Amino acid sequence: MLRRVPWLMCSLVLLAGCARDQSAEVASLKQQVSDLKALAGPPPASLDAYYPPGAPAPVFLARMTEQAGAFSGMVLRLNEGNRREAKVLFDRFKAQYTANAGLVPEWQQAFAMQPVEELGALVEQAEPAKVMEAVGKVGAVCHACHVLNMPRTQQRYRWSEFSALSLPDPESKTDLEFSQFMMSLELSMTGMQLELQGGQAGRAQGHLGMFKTKLGVLKEICQACHETERKYFVDAEVFALVDKLDAALKVSPPDGKLAGDLGQRIGTESCGRCHLVHIPAAYAHARWRQAPPAQ
Repeated sequence: MLRRVPWLMCSLVLLAGCARDQSAEVASLKQQVSDLKALAGPPPASLDAYYPPGAPAPVFLARMTEQAGAFSGMVLRLNEGNRREAKVLFDRFKAQYTANAGLVPEWQQAFAMQPVEELGALVEQAEPAKVMEAVGKVGAVCHACHVLNMPRTQQRYRWSEFSALSLPDPESKTDLEFSQFMMSLELSMTGMQLELQGGQAGRAQGHLGMFKTKLGVLKEICQACHETERKYFVDAEVFALVDKLDAALKVSPPDGKLAGDLGQRIGTESCGRCHLVHIPAAYAHARWRQAPPAQ
């Protein structure tokens, strides 16, 4: 019986080791899930208090801009050799940094203090190389937070919700959600292309005419957010391209090559450029509505 004890002990040790390994793996997986939620999820709800309509102006952005200005000013004075004024600006930066760290509790840990304290100890006395190395460490702290949080904050507060818009569709004579209207717009261009390929020039012109009318509706709805003239997306040059495309369809026989080239330009200069600007935020909003990650 005594001979079995070592085997029993070995088994217990192995089981304990497996338990530790599994525990470490579970902890690692939990951290990965947390990181993915931070990347894909909206910014913390506590940030709402510092952006309209929770605040009369983007308070958080203004505070961070002031902080960045003090930090950049300090670097400028260091490069000029003005250590005294650099220290004044550092003290201003540190005070703003400390205050801003408490605005959003979920982000407080991102405002690491050790690199800031190290910079403060060096800014007046140390060799320039050591000071700039410390500056780089503080800059890296700011950069790490910006990479994670700046895009989703801009998407949340800078861009309006397209899903809330309703547009009158001239083809169906009904009001459509924004995504449905954009699909209707695309179908008109697709219809033009298909009819042209099938030799139906008259039907192609009809689809293009409807596309132009819908583009005019889109131009009007853009003014709901934009107070200045839109360039590239729905400006006079884009409508001029549509008119040239219409003229290419009306000659007999239709100029298929020119029509194809013009259609591609419309897709690139209007649709494509608008999508590059607006789709990231629009899809982020849609993702957050569908499955908002737990904060």
